[in-house]
Amino acid sequence: MSKFHSNPHDIRYFQLYFELQESEKLPVCVCTANQVESITKHYGELYHEIVESNPLGLLIERVTSDPILQNWESITGVVLRLLDSEKLSWSDNEEYYYHDGYHDDIHWYELTKVSNG
Repeated sequence: MSKFHSNPHDIRYFQLYFELQESEKLPVCVCTANQVESITKHYGELYHEIVESNPLGLLIERVTSDPILQNWESITGVVLRLLDSEKLSWSDNEEYYYHDGYHDDIHWYELTKVSNG
C-alpha cells in the first residue's frame, strides 16, 4: 500500500470520483488532493440547501438533474485518478482512495493506492 499525507506543495492533479455502493464511480472534477475536502464540503452544503430543504416534497429527480446530488446519500467513498502531467492523460494504474479526518482541529488526509487485481 502506498500512502501519501497532506503536503501543501503537492500539486499533482487528479480526476476526482465519488464512489457509490455499487462500485460505480461518478466523475466530479479535476483537482489536487488538497482541494478534495472543500469540494466534498460544498457538495454536502448544496445537498442540504437544494434537496433536504425541499419544501414541496418533490422527488429528488425533479429538484436537481445533478447525478452527484441525486446519489449523495449513496456515496461510499472518494477515488482519485492521477493525471500524467507530461502526457496529459489519465494513468490507469494510479488510482487512490482518499481518507481524511481531523486531529487536534487540524485537517489531514492520506491516499491509499487502489490495488488493481
